[in-house]
Amino acid sequence: MTAFSQTPSAPPVVPLRPNYWLGFVLNFLLVGSGFTYINRIGWHFGWLAVSAALVVSVGLLATVQPVLGFVGLAVMLAATIAMQVHYRATYAHQFSAGRTGQPIRNGLKWGLIIGHVLLGLIFQVGVIAAILIPNLLAARERAQDTAANSYARVVYTGVVMAALEGKAQSGDCLRGYTTMEPTSTAAACVTDVSDPANPTLTLTLTNGKTIDLP
Repeated sequence: MTAFSQTPSAPPVVPLRPNYWLGFVLNFLLVGSGFTYINRIGWHFGWLAVSAALVVSVGLLATVQPVLGFVGLAVMLAATIAMQVHYRATYAHQFSAGRTGQPIRNGLKWGLIIGHVLLGLIFQVGVIAAILIPNLLAARERAQDTAANSYARVVYTGVVMAALEGKAQSGDCLRGYTTMEPTSTAAACVTDVSDPANPTLTLTLTNGKTIDLP
């Protein structure tokens, strides 16, 4: 009889565990992404929703009372610590006693994390734009109003001097009473010297505001 020898089967390949500390780093940089890294996508989106809700709440509190904004920041810090503790417990359960969990394809896993990065950048740019643009526009308007007020005072001084000399005339006053160029926001300037001892001036701006002197 011919003896058949059995070839020993190769031991099963055990998937490597995800790096424990990399999950902490991902959670710190991108809220909840460490959970996707260890194949728990649901908790990634869960903590992302919690973080978004806290950011909105802190913003609303800060607009009501700035001190409340600091309280909100403390709550966000506590939530971050809670998320890391949750990650530690989830990792320990997921990979306890040799368990490796149900792996997620690397393409999907890293695609979700990169998508989180992109969404985070878009969100941050949107928040910064929402805060900075109105402030920049308000600062520009204040600067224009300050320039218009200065121009109106210079013109009014010229009108008063001309009225004292009997040379002032009622009507347009954008030119003729000062060598200073009209401010870019000045739309019209009208003076009334019917009472030379107390002339009046009205400067109308392009945004509809008026400056009345004296």
